[in-house]
Amino acid sequence: MSYKELWSFDHNLTKYNSFFEKTINAHYLQAINCWCMVFGVASSNPTHWKKVLHNHEDFNSITLNAGLKEDKWQEYWNDVTSFRNRFSVHRELNFDEPVPSLAKAYDIALYYDEWVREYIRPDVIDDLLLRDIVEKYREDLHKLMDQLKVVLVTEGKN
Repeated sequence: MSYKELWSFDHNLTKYNSFFEKTINAHYLQAINCWCMVFGVASSNPTHWKKVLHNHEDFNSITLNAGLKEDKWQEYWNDVTSFRNRFSVHRELNFDEPVPSLAKAYDIALYYDEWVREYIRPDVIDDLLLRDIVEKYREDLHKLMDQLKVVLVTEGKN
C-alpha cells in the first residue's frame, strides 16, 4: 500500500527523486517479505496460513474470492515467492525477472484477515479489519505527503 501511495507523490521534486525511489522500493520489498511470511513456503514461520488453517479447502475459497483459481494461484504464488527468494531476500547476480504485482497479494491478505476473524469466533481480534487499517493508514499517509510537499516546495524556493 505504501508503495502505491508514495509512487503517486509529486515526482517534480527532482532533488529528492533518489530518496523517494529508494524509499518506495523498500516498501515494496518489505510488502513482499511480509506477505511471504504468511503465504510463502510453509516452513518454520508460525504465522503461515498452513499452520493456522486445518482445512486447506478454506484457503481455496480465499484465493477464489481474490479471483485466483487453483492453477492461477499456484502460478502467482510461484512468481511472488521466486521474486522474494531470488531478489528481495537473497540477491542473485544478474537477476532480471519482472517485479510481481501485489494487487492479488493485497486482495488475498484482506480476504484472509476476514476469514481468520470468522474462523476464531466466538473469540475476536481486538483490532480493526485489515481493510479499515489500510484505509486509515492511506488517509494518514496522504496528510503526511501533503505536508511534506509544502515543506519541500518551500525549501526549493529558498
